[in-house]
Amino acid sequence: TSRSRAEFTCLLEDFGMDERRTKPVYLKEHQASLSHPKDCWQYRDRVALALADIVYPVSIRPGGRLDHMLEEKSFRGKVRNDFRIAWSETRLNTRYFLTGRIWNPLPPGDWLTHWTRARPGKWPGERSYDFFRDMLDQPETYVRSAEETLLRIVREGRIRGSSWKTPGGSPLVAFTALSLGDAQSLMRWRKRFVRYSFEPYGVAIRKEALIRLGASAVAYDLVKNEAGSSVRVFTHAPGKDNHWAAEREWRLRGDLLLNDVPTDSVCLITPDDLCAEKLEKCTEGRYPVHALFRNYT
Repeated sequence: TSRSRAEFTCLLEDFGMDERRTKPVYLKEHQASLSHPKDCWQYRDRVALALADIVYPVSIRPGGRLDHMLEEKSFRGKVRNDFRIAWSETRLNTRYFLTGRIWNPLPPGDWLTHWTRARPGKWPGERSYDFFRDMLDQPETYVRSAEETLLRIVREGRIRGSSWKTPGGSPLVAFTALSLGDAQSLMRWRKRFVRYSFEPYGVAIRKEALIRLGASAVAYDLVKNEAGSSVRVFTHAPGKDNHWAAEREWRLRGDLLLNDVPTDSVCLITPDDLCAEKLEKCTEGRYPVHALFRNYT
């Protein structure tokens, strides 16, 4: 169908593949229409292994489903371990030690802060090809760290809206009205998502500048608005014990273009003076940079 063709074209572009050397293989309808995408993974993997002439495993969990599948007689002869590395459960987890530290306050005025964090994969709007290329080019570092994410925001001049778990899938940029010190209690490791809620990198923007662009505070109530309501994106259930309300969230529809905000209404946030100096060089002093701590290690 035309839809399948369009999806295949997007996939080729995302991974930088040559259309002349790539052919799509579609799963059978009764398998592809199962209730959850994970339900057809095993069938998908068997199709891939059956069609392959050579299989190059990279990192396979011992005793797992793929490990058992590769040991089957029909697939065993295809396996080459030239690039295989030992599987490890260890995951990236940069640790921050903030207890008892005093955060340097932002300059006087009402600020709203967009905190960022490391990405577990490609950035929003980025091709998978570019993400994997950077990983291969810079194996000594994690190329989508919170610091690199902040640098990307500055280079692009854009904070990209996210549609993850937003009402109706609307892309939004989230901010908090909490002070830097009060926000510290919300920065925690989310085991479920294998990442921090946010890290000590971000962009602070004066409230009046965001209001002019259409930003609004989130109303925490249990009232359910109609799906098409224009205010639905600015409401949120308070959660048990009002824990969501504690975030004092503000939202802006779509992307935020930094060029739409006066330069003196923007402040970039980094953990320490060393990171601040690096960011100032990259931005050529276009925006002021605020170090949360002095001599943080």
